[in-house]
Amino acid sequence: MKLTLPLFLREAWILLIIFLSMLPQIILGQKNLTLDYSAIDLVSGIKNNPSDIYLCDSISKSTSLQLVELICHKNESDKPSLKDALSKLSNKINSQPDYFLCNNLDSLECELISLINDSKQINPDSLSISVKKYFPLTDVSQLRTTIFFTVCGWQWGDAVAFNYSIYDNKCILEGDLNGIMINLQIFLQYADNNSKRVQIMKDILKHEIFHIYFAQHAKVNGFSKHQNEFDQLTYIMQNEGIAHFLSLINSTSDAFFEKHIKSTIQQIDSLLVFLKDPDISHLEKTERINRGTYGPFWSKFICIAGLYTASKIYENDGISGLQKSIDAGPEDFFKKYCQYSNQYMQNQTNN
Repeated sequence: MKLTLPLFLREAWILLIIFLSMLPQIILGQKNLTLDYSAIDLVSGIKNNPSDIYLCDSISKSTSLQLVELICHKNESDKPSLKDALSKLSNKINSQPDYFLCNNLDSLECELISLINDSKQINPDSLSISVKKYFPLTDVSQLRTTIFFTVCGWQWGDAVAFNYSIYDNKCILEGDLNGIMINLQIFLQYADNNSKRVQIMKDILKHEIFHIYFAQHAKVNGFSKHQNEFDQLTYIMQNEGIAHFLSLINSTSDAFFEKHIKSTIQQIDSLLVFLKDPDISHLEKTERINRGTYGPFWSKFICIAGLYTASKIYENDGISGLQKSIDAGPEDFFKKYCQYSNQYMQNQTNN
């Protein structure tokens, strides 16, 4: 006797087969990165509505604006609140120092609107693909990241990668969610037209995407547990060094570093002496390390030391050299820094 399914079950079965056949494509088709412009809309609304209630409500309910403030305070904890900065904006009162870059928003409005529109042409997943090749696919293939765009924020934060969580509409900078904050106002300074600015933005996004993938890779492979300040230093040097290199891959050369590398090596030597001093607290050592990672480009001596190391690895062994370096971990990367910096200083002595 031949079993015949009822029509509605046959139709359901057919739909299930179709869905299962499409499942790999659905998973692969999910976006690794999404763009969020909500902070810009909220800042625009705050400019037009000076109400303190509206201001408090906008910040307390906004993931993006909360993150703008948290990123600033993580790096410089003594700075004022975003609410204070935006309340002065809405009341047309400029004050110095301008920690959140609010004072010039009115005068830059036309340029910012134009850059906002052009930034929406970025295909973030194509950038993600270009960075993934440095990592084992299993480490980073399923990572999802939100790219938050803003027009104000931390004065040194052109682009910042971070992890966060949301509990009852309140954000903290810890957790399983991945984010990148892009401050479009800072990018206005980097070039004289949007075509160049957007290209720089793409390069810097590669840098920040690398940070997110590196953190996941380090976690999977046991590189992310900082037992002491030296572990912290080596982790940051590799993470920042290769991230900087990916955004400058066609620019680095011996001439690029010529005026700055000796000073960078000397600053790293000084830092190592500082970290070995048993009379200095962990907090002071951590703060000293952090100071080597932000500010004007050439003042970020830990990043520059890592960038120099990454460029030398690439010069000698290409992409495969960087892949092997990432797999070997931060301590091996630091050994290569010591090798290349010693070679440089010996050449200087011989010359």
